[in-house]
Amino acid sequence: MPFDIGFIELCVLMVVALMLLGPDKLTVTARFLSKFSRRVSYKVNSLKSEISRELEMDELRKQLESQNKQMSEAIEQKRNLKGNMKKL
Repeated sequence: MPFDIGFIELCVLMVVALMLLGPDKLTVTARFLSKFSRRVSYKVNSLKSEISRELEMDELRKQLESQNKQMSEAIEQKRNLKGNMKKL
């Protein structure tokens, strides 16, 4: 169970809530809490997936920068070789 609440603790909470709120307000409150819980869960999952996408994009950006640097170095080496060949 979430929050490490056992069955007995959950029953005690339900009895206390029933006594405090009454049967009418308890059902309304339970629906509200259920909807709220779903919304929070959806937002948390959405945030997790957005963070995951950002991390993947950051990794791809780093790979592209590395490859760009390697290409620049290769082009520079080619230019140096061309310059050396002209000197000969």
